[in-house]
Amino acid sequence: MKRIYLIIILLVLFSFSSCKKFLDINHDPDAIENVPIKMILPSALSSPMYILGGDGQIIGAYWAQQWTQSTNSPQYQGFDSWQITNSTFDGRGYGALYYYSLTDLKRIKNEARKTENWSYYLMATVIESYVYQTLVDLYDNVPYTDAIQGEEGNITPEFDMGEDIYTNIVDSLKYALNLDVTTITSEDPEESDIIFNGDMNKWKEFANTLLLKIYLRESFKKDMSSEITSLNGSFLSEDADFNIFVNQSDKRNPIYATAEIEQKGNISMSRTLIGYLIDDMYGSPNIRDSRVDYLAYRPNKVPEAHRALLQGDFYANSNVYYLGGSSTVNYWGAENIEYLSRPLILYDTPLYYMTLAESYFLQAEADIRYKGGAEAQDLYENGVKAAFRRLGLTDTDAQVILDDVNYAAWSSATTDDERLNLIWMQKWVSMTNIQGIEAFIEHNRTDTPKEFNVNPNSDPINWDDDYERGWFTVSVNNVTNGRFPRRLLVPQSEIDGNPNVPDEMRNKKIYDPVWWDVN
Repeated sequence: MKRIYLIIILLVLFSFSSCKKFLDINHDPDAIENVPIKMILPSALSSPMYILGGDGQIIGAYWAQQWTQSTNSPQYQGFDSWQITNSTFDGRGYGALYYYSLTDLKRIKNEARKTENWSYYLMATVIESYVYQTLVDLYDNVPYTDAIQGEEGNITPEFDMGEDIYTNIVDSLKYALNLDVTTITSEDPEESDIIFNGDMNKWKEFANTLLLKIYLRESFKKDMSSEITSLNGSFLSEDADFNIFVNQSDKRNPIYATAEIEQKGNISMSRTLIGYLIDDMYGSPNIRDSRVDYLAYRPNKVPEAHRALLQGDFYANSNVYYLGGSSTVNYWGAENIEYLSRPLILYDTPLYYMTLAESYFLQAEADIRYKGGAEAQDLYENGVKAAFRRLGLTDTDAQVILDDVNYAAWSSATTDDERLNLIWMQKWVSMTNIQGIEAFIEHNRTDTPKEFNVNPNSDPINWDDDYERGWFTVSVNNVTNGRFPRRLLVPQSEIDGNPNVPDEMRNKKIYDPVWWDVN
């Protein structure tokens, strides 16, 4: 039976690897109307991760300044220069999440409601809520109430306000959490649940942690103290991920397939991130965070040190700022990716909805801001250790940075603002290579890492009096007059085909904030 579920997932996901097949809007949802929901569940759970972990991971990692475009490689220069239009993702991501993921999830919920199959209802509600939250965080106002009504003849849905969608998905999660998943009508999904293998307690933990994430996301816009302090139940105690990847054509992690095979040479590591993990940007190239060698390959041509481009400096060629070496020589050749550090992603790297590290970091933030902070240090340090273990490192390895008062030691922070900065910076690092979209969105929420509005063509050696390692820098080739991206734009096909797209959404710019973004 497990083999059958894997085949179903692979068939769905492999069709995604061909944009034309994946984005065919003539896809007929009725074609699988009579398929049991147990057979639909694997693709419903996996497709959002494949979409958000594919193109979403790439643009998220660029805008979270973990990755940047390498020299002499044009593929993602638009992402890196912040040159995004309504046509950039036309039919991709946004449409795929609606046409495929949300359609399948709605079908599962409808069928589960009819038969009181509450275990399936809970799983579908959690992932549906996750998808809608991500859509709001990226686009702000999107279809929700009228969405997925093509079978009823409504193919031009009204747009809901992002804040209203947040309210609705919170209500949906609370409702699903209160259902009795132990009733005789609640079917055990077993291996069709590719995330937790049918463990409903873990799904409840996931739902509870998702609620916490939602509350914190809007907490700088609204007073969420009552919601957060009254949140009951356990939080995520393991990664919410899936991995069915094998080292065969069309069966590998989608980012590995892109970065290591199909378009190798396009993606390099950003100086913003590497400069935070390296002990000295201009002196000896000592590593202060051992994860750097588990997050990035060293350059093939110059393996003695990690080397990274300034964000968006993809025309640099022979004038590239480097990390390590004499402080009096600030340039080295970087004709191609052979001279640059690049993301270390394996063919079987899982796709993640949420990591255990993220769960701990969310709890640590909530503890400081709403519960007095007594448990914040333990939660923070558990988050760092979980991030190290995900990479195959040990708690002992993690303790090295937790003892470093110049980097990640809790004792180095003397105020709540400084403690929150530790939490948010380590969360940003923990999301490298796997949660680009989330890292970008969290930066927008927390303003961490800080944005450094420096002349992008200036020599970083002159920044040292003002610049703190890890701070975002203006993309060297930006087209937004230095304004950092805050959102994606409604696809042109939606604008052309749906008269109910609000005028304000038709005219948004990528530097316009979404509803909860106060920075």
